[in-house]
Amino acid sequence: MAEKGPVAITITSSTILMTIALCLLVWLVFYLRDLVLIVLTAIVLASAVEPGVSWFMRYGFPRLLSVASVYVFALGLLFGIAYLFVQLDRAQPDRLQSGRGRGGVFMLAAMREAVVAGAKGAATLAAGRFGELRHHATAISAETTQRFDQ
Repeated sequence: MAEKGPVAITITSSTILMTIALCLLVWLVFYLRDLVLIVLTAIVLASAVEPGVSWFMRYGFPRLLSVASVYVFALGLLFGIAYLFVQLDRAQPDRLQSGRGRGGVFMLAAMREAVVAGAKGAATLAAGRFGELRHHATAISAETTQRFDQ
């Protein structure tokens, strides 16, 4: 068996400089992560809005009015869908209480436990991180518990 001699490792000054530059770049991106995320979000939103803005501009709208119209339309659509879900959700306890739903009382009890646990969890989170919201979250938790106990 042949013996191997010592292994020589050479690190040049350019390798050291590249390593330092890479470490500084990683540190800078981590330090500015909030700014980087805002810029990336702005790029995604601008890319998503552009087709609608182009459509409005084709029909003679100024660019500023086109952008505002697309945002108003998108927000209106978002709030409309949220409103629809809230209305559907409001009808569920009555339907489940009357026994017309699948599982009737069992589903109502499961929903009650989930909602109360979620409200209590929100109260706990609010107490730990957002002191001024503690009162509101506790009130919501109590109101939710009271509503489902009826």
